[in-house]
Amino acid sequence: MSKLIKKIKNLFQKKIPDNQVPTQASDPQEQIQMQQQVFQQGPMIERNVWDTAQEAPPAQKQYKYNETEVEALKKELIAHVSQLDFQVISEYNNGIQAFKIANPTEFSKPIIELGKGLEEKVVEVVEISENGSVNDLKVLNKSNKFLLIYEGSLLEGEKQNRVVNATLLLEPNSDTVIPVSCVEQGRWERKTQGFSKPDYDGNSSMRRSLKKQIIMQKRGYVASQSEIWEEVDKFATKEQMSNSTSDYSDYYQNSKKENFVFKEGLTFKTKGVFVKAYEEDYFDYVNNQDAFSEVLERVSKGYEMHKQDKSPEPVGEPKTYFESILNENHKDLLVQDSVGLGKDIRIETANHYISALQVENEILAMSFCKKEA
Repeated sequence: MSKLIKKIKNLFQKKIPDNQVPTQASDPQEQIQMQQQVFQQGPMIERNVWDTAQEAPPAQKQYKYNETEVEALKKELIAHVSQLDFQVISEYNNGIQAFKIANPTEFSKPIIELGKGLEEKVVEVVEISENGSVNDLKVLNKSNKFLLIYEGSLLEGEKQNRVVNATLLLEPNSDTVIPVSCVEQGRWERKTQGFSKPDYDGNSSMRRSLKKQIIMQKRGYVASQSEIWEEVDKFATKEQMSNSTSDYSDYYQNSKKENFVFKEGLTFKTKGVFVKAYEEDYFDYVNNQDAFSEVLERVSKGYEMHKQDKSPEPVGEPKTYFESILNENHKDLLVQDSVGLGKDIRIETANHYISALQVENEILAMSFCKKEA
């Protein structure tokens, strides 16, 4: 499918008039049928019929920053990182450098992480209605703690498997609709009542695509569904696999995982990790040790690597390295209200995508990755 998508994009440089775009179906089953029909019939239009109904202004308020304010924001992120203690994980070498992260201060609110909440049955994730919506799910936080949902979290069940588009913090005893994308193109029928959380998340290529799309499109937390499908298709092609519903979860579980840094994931107590795997950079962090320790194994299983002929130069001091990334030529910035609490901050530099969640002047979560080579 990825080759067909590229062919469509190459053949059509101009968007067709809005009045010629197929009408968006109200029933998600019809949405899937329409989307599949577009790809089956070949290069009819450039625009993705799933996306046409999502071009309304985002519900979340977006903030404008001048250059001085951008620099102040970067300094705020650098100041937070300067508090962190990066501890070398010595068992990794030969092109892979890994650090676990400590912080003497901790986020002020009590937190429960999504996977833990589902396991303890104090959190429920369901379709938003009987008909459902491909790009939205409802989260019921029945606990008296704030619920952390980390970007790239996979959810299995209901009418199709999904991936969460952004890191969120939801109120205790709340009911919230969250932004997601489909990672199982060929199914729209109920398999289970409610979603479960597997012990892995989206791979690093999928997460990088989400970061890129959100800052580029500036339509709230909407991601291009065709781009996510393309990432699933790339993974399946690399692993030489196929299944009846183009389901990423099935691909991952049955893959050889030869291109992953940590096949079994990392399992220790920490607030974050920084991993340099040959030419790839991965930084994931939550200022709550219990919450991030739940995230760590899943997110670290998705770190991919592309081996080089020789090992790169040592990263040196991680704090200095992070500062150098933020001081790269500034390309783009998006700051908007989160779907839950706080502000979602996204910075595109010359070589990296950076995202952070700030809640009441506290940096709760942060991650960055390198742009695709």
